[in-house]
Amino acid sequence: MTDGAARSTVQAAYQVADIPIRAWTELATSATLFSQLDWLEMRHGELPAGAREFYPIVLDGQGAAGALTAYAFDVPPHPLYDPRTVFAQAVDEDRLAALAAQPVVIGAGWSEFRGEILLRPDLEPVGRRATVDVLGQELECFARSIGAEHLIFAYVTLDEACLLVESFGAERSLTVFNDLEAVVRIRWQTFDDFLADLSANRRKKVRRELRDFAASGRAIRELQLSEAIDDIAALSSSLMSKYGHDYTPARARAVFARQARVLDGRSSVLLAGDDEGPTGFALRYRHGREIYSRVGGYAYDRPTAGEYFVLKHQAVEKAIRSGCDAVHLGQGTLEAKLRRGASPVPLYSVLVALDTPKRRGNSALDVSRSRLGSLAEQFGTTGPCAIEPDGWLPPESTF
Repeated sequence: MTDGAARSTVQAAYQVADIPIRAWTELATSATLFSQLDWLEMRHGELPAGAREFYPIVLDGQGAAGALTAYAFDVPPHPLYDPRTVFAQAVDEDRLAALAAQPVVIGAGWSEFRGEILLRPDLEPVGRRATVDVLGQELECFARSIGAEHLIFAYVTLDEACLLVESFGAERSLTVFNDLEAVVRIRWQTFDDFLADLSANRRKKVRRELRDFAASGRAIRELQLSEAIDDIAALSSSLMSKYGHDYTPARARAVFARQARVLDGRSSVLLAGDDEGPTGFALRYRHGREIYSRVGGYAYDRPTAGEYFVLKHQAVEKAIRSGCDAVHLGQGTLEAKLRRGASPVPLYSVLVALDTPKRRGNSALDVSRSRLGSLAEQFGTTGPCAIEPDGWLPPESTF
């Protein structure tokens, strides 16, 4: 096992097509879907004009030790990657405005609001730290070369956040709790076992939802993405339009077609509908023994038969039947997810200043404590969806 940076070398790629396949695959096998080469290839096709890619890989005597999926944008690719959103209230507004005027360098991937550092599982703590040190140095050089003065590692786990602060130094790092990711950990043999784990009231509600859906005459089919594009494009457009986005069926069709060209073999579309047409869908992708939910959509011009909830129940039932270990439901709509068997995974973001120390004070800690406290009030501190305000706060030195 490597025990320091002295015996490490770095191989860097500046576009996904140049990533050394074997080295990257060795690291990504145990990583999330969002670090797999085919997913990165799909993401490459979705990058806005002017975006830059950077993939540093640290190699030691045993092969690939660690890697990062990094991107630079002149304008944040989504509001939830804008420093003014990610670090709202934790950093004063003047400084946030200055950060937003610079290129945004995202150092742990830009996908589905879930960041990740790739590290070989057998690395000891000293080797993990040494590998992250080297990756950080490479990313700093990349950021300076394009005129950036800060780095953002968005939506990473608590362990990763602490490791980053340890590597870059607390004097120029700032950590904030952002949100919860909902993950259903499959621990049941049957769907009835899953239902038995829910509270009595929740169990009755789920059974009623399933019964009402069946009585509606609608059913759910499972298709690959390439087979469902025409049906789901209109449903996706309908959902996006409901929330004020200019997202036509033609645009949705083009996005799904691009994804299908690369990811069709991983894809699964749960499509609800009846003789009059489709009424809802959920697009998921599989990696190893885990399922990742991505997007959905609904026919808002037709009466609902509870598609939103029934599709989630069906996703869990299929995961149990197929021997999966987890279903990743992502962020948002936490009430529906956590109350129906998902577990919360806290996610954090780290801001690193390249030259100037961070400003002193506990605003980031206070913001994180307040956000976690609000979630604890909503979901409680006991049971399968418990929030742990104290246990999920990083050491004060990380702020």
